[in-house]
Amino acid sequence: MDGGDEPQWIPIGRASRTAEMQEGETFHWMDGRYPDPPIPTSLNGTIIHRAEIRDITGLPQLLDWAAEGDISIVNTRHLMSRKTEFNAVIEELAEFVERDLCGEIIQIGDSRILILPKGVRATQSADERR
Repeated sequence: MDGGDEPQWIPIGRASRTAEMQEGETFHWMDGRYPDPPIPTSLNGTIIHRAEIRDITGLPQLLDWAAEGDISIVNTRHLMSRKTEFNAVIEELAEFVERDLCGEIIQIGDSRILILPKGVRATQSADERR
């Protein structure tokens, strides 16, 4: 295999690629320097958030993401030890996401939930797709 046929490997990690960026690349490496980049939302795209909720004060952000039509994968591990607070968060999420927005909340494993907006559905397997 000559050099032109080999795959192009993109380094992943904290190292900056500014000097390595090729002409025509359409992405930017933020490296934690820009915590709130202006990510455009459009009718053709969905944002997937990965979050960890530690107490009930994190609930408004999850509700905002759901209202914006975003998907959220939420780790609830720290909240699960406080049953009353955990139940209050899940009930408020269910009320808003499932009843008001017609979305879904799916349990993933022991400590994660998936919040899906209206129009996005989860299936058990690829055979269930329509």
